[in-house]
Amino acid sequence: MNHKVIVFDFDGVIVESNGIKHDAFSSIFRRYPKYYKTMMSFHYEHNHLPRQDKFRYLVKELMGKTDCEDDVASLTYEFEGLTRQRIISCPYVAGARECIDYFSDRLPLYIVSATPEAELMIILEARDMIKKFKGVYGPPMTKSHAFKTIIGQEQVAAFQVLFVGDSIEDYSVAKEAGIYFVARKTKENSFDAHIPICNNLSELKDLILDGSKPAWR
Repeated sequence: MNHKVIVFDFDGVIVESNGIKHDAFSSIFRRYPKYYKTMMSFHYEHNHLPRQDKFRYLVKELMGKTDCEDDVASLTYEFEGLTRQRIISCPYVAGARECIDYFSDRLPLYIVSATPEAELMIILEARDMIKKFKGVYGPPMTKSHAFKTIIGQEQVAAFQVLFVGDSIEDYSVAKEAGIYFVARKTKENSFDAHIPICNNLSELKDLILDGSKPAWR
């Protein structure tokens, strides 16, 4: 095993929740038919952005409201109401629980996500997973800042950290930080041939344990 720390994205990596969030964004944006197509395109093209930033783009940039934070907070609260219980109840990515159980006894595990940290903690607690992770980071902290924090806390070199994500933005921020990356492949994403992929977390476990197949940067 070449890695000393494993960091997981959450949505689409640990749980099959991406569709739940797509549905919630669609439901909210449909109330603004003039901007619906623009906002759904913005949502898909900026998958890594926190939900508040997407709502801020709608209210401030498209609707032209300069005093927009109350609207952003209201839409964020509505989004959490549409998604939280469904994410608490949705299936794990195949092999996720077993993979996390296995490595949590052997390595420090972290979550770094675009889901707001406070919301993520509620979901992890409800799913009885919170104790498996040494740290959980989400907005307002950026992923790049979270990686720096983890590297400093664990006192490891960047290349000794593995990040498992499901978007090209995840790959880009991992590359910028100098850490290794493995992509969880889904029907919704695509990656260049040089990026190692796994279809589920059972495959990820095998990839990590197979010293002949390191997760390349």
